[in-house]
Amino acid sequence: MKKLSILVAVAGLCFANLNTQAQGLYAGLGVGYGFPSCVQANPYPASSTTLGTSSGSSGTVTGSSYSGGSGVSVGVHIGYMLNKNVGIELGIADKFTNSIATTQTQAYQADTLGGASAGSGTGTTTIKAGLFSLTPSLRIMAGDDGDKMRPYMVTGLVIGFPTYVVDNTMSGTEDFGSNVGILSQTSTDTYSGGMIIGFHGALGIMYSLSDKIGIFGEVACNLQNWSPGKDIYTSTETETGLGGTLTDNTTTTTTYGSSISTNTNAKNGTEVFNGTASTFNYNGGNGTSSETITTTATTENVSETNSRNANNTYLPFSSWGITIGVHFNFGGGSSAK
Repeated sequence: MKKLSILVAVAGLCFANLNTQAQGLYAGLGVGYGFPSCVQANPYPASSTTLGTSSGSSGTVTGSSYSGGSGVSVGVHIGYMLNKNVGIELGIADKFTNSIATTQTQAYQADTLGGASAGSGTGTTTIKAGLFSLTPSLRIMAGDDGDKMRPYMVTGLVIGFPTYVVDNTMSGTEDFGSNVGILSQTSTDTYSGGMIIGFHGALGIMYSLSDKIGIFGEVACNLQNWSPGKDIYTSTETETGLGGTLTDNTTTTTTYGSSISTNTNAKNGTEVFNGTASTFNYNGGNGTSSETITTTATTENVSETNSRNANNTYLPFSSWGITIGVHFNFGGGSSAK
């Protein structure tokens, strides 16, 4: 909502100054839709089914691809024509990326889960992304002032501030004969940190309705990837059955970098048991872990906190799309677009 408020405020400022006579000053607002481009393989398949038996398992997996750059975009821009053919401008846009949902199902028989005689499970993964961006650009207009229709080209940079969240849910059962266990898990990966520096290009046509107002349509392409600074993973897993309940809460913070240090031989840890409670701390490898367990006759609660370092990962935000909108010429004459 804050980003939309910025767009509305900029648009309002443009309208408020519609009658000014700043030679060459122009502004516009538009709405568009972006389609994924330069995609990468989705680590979560579009669908998968696995049937397990005591001798093995078989199934089907359907792959998919994705880009965080697809979806509806709303934006405004303001610029200044240096002459009738060349101008400079700044665009501000907010892209609402489509959610990408995938489903996995499993069915298993004896000896596939800790002695369970049968069971099944279903999981759903949803990727949600967004992008607030600034686009400093150069505008090149064809034709002359006074032409009703003028082709144009826009080229420049994209400076983006993305969001990227992956939600997972899983539920299932396992049958131990007289006892049926119920499994459920929810988890979220929230990526943050860093910004996008990419390339923006567009080809369009502007049609003047008057010397003050016109309409435009364009085809645009944004080439951009995002290397987040960190990922915070939170998970809650619950298992009921067999006379008790197990709850496991996990938080893992992953910090990304171009170079990381590892020490796989340093496994210095302490573990202290105190009645029905225990704590465990671990330092080594490329991270640290801390775990606390509390138990009663029918419950066990596990709380884990982990931190780790990893090499940079890259998330795709490239897209191509279509935008339509309205422009306002503050300086008089069609050179303001």
